[in-house]
Amino acid sequence: MKDVDEKIDLTIGNDSKITGDLKSKGSIRIDGEIIGNINCVGMIIIGDKGSIKGNITASQGVIGGTIEGNLKLKNYLELNSTAKVFGDIEAELLQIDKGAVFNGKCITGPISKKIEKK
Repeated sequence: MKDVDEKIDLTIGNDSKITGDLKSKGSIRIDGEIIGNINCVGMIIIGDKGSIKGNITASQGVIGGTIEGNLKLKNYLELNSTAKVFGDIEAELLQIDKGAVFNGKCITGPISKKIEKK
């Protein structure tokens, strides 16, 4: 996973499993497993071993693990080569590295702003 210059307010470790929704006004790093939706005002980072079964809303994100759910990012989303996303993505900017798996629909750029105004 690429280095990210972001203050992390909450870290979910490798051996942790959380069932339930998670809300944070800061940034989150997840290396464990979460079954539930995530709403994060800051950045969300999913490590290579991280696993999410639920929808994610955040300002920006870097994904290296597995997500089964939809992602809605205000700014940008980066899928690293180890990422596996099974769900729809809405983001202003999207970067998908070689080797990443993405199965779903995608809306990027100005299109997402037009949809929000409706």
